[in-house]
Amino acid sequence: NALITLDVHEELVEKIRAATEAITQAPVGSQEMTERHDELRRDVHTLGELARQDPDCMDILAGAGALDVITPLLKLGTLVSSRVSAAEVVDSDEVMIVEVVPPPPSFADIEKEVCYTIGVMASKAKHQQLVAKSGAISGLVAVLKRQPPPLGVQPVSGGIDSRRLVDGANTLAHEVARRAADAITKLAFDNAEVKALIRAEDGVATLRV
Repeated sequence: NALITLDVHEELVEKIRAATEAITQAPVGSQEMTERHDELRRDVHTLGELARQDPDCMDILAGAGALDVITPLLKLGTLVSSRVSAAEVVDSDEVMIVEVVPPPPSFADIEKEVCYTIGVMASKAKHQQLVAKSGAISGLVAVLKRQPPPLGVQPVSGGIDSRRLVDGANTLAHEVARRAADAITKLAFDNAEVKALIRAEDGVATLRV
């Protein structure tokens, strides 16, 4: 991976940016949206693996703007879902016609890859501020709050206690929550400024690192 050139890293980041833009413009539930979704998931996974396997790759990807591109993906599913509503049309006779929009693909798998990649990037102290500036904290907290807690885990004031995220129902939603909690833990490690930002976002109140 160390042999991968800067141009290739930048190309990967741009592919993710382009796929994200295409999804936001594609008709909800269309084949184009599904294809772009699958492409996006693969590319974010590749980015995370490159960052994990080689510290130099991590630095290059951070410099290429990877965080600014992947962080908005934490809210992509919510954005697309907001478009999934019956289109109400009133004709000249004031008869309401309702057109049912096909359901979009689930974006939980992409969120899981993004949370993982953010956690990998945050494991390097010098990238923690970049992660925070990308808006990742609010995105991660939002992911945690909308995911159901695993079996045996009770919601706590301000979010979910990541120390109690245990193996429960092995669902994708629970895996996303675990990845988000892990990313927040790594972000806050030995970083008082980031901890303050997490508290300001009404994050995981009981998080201890």
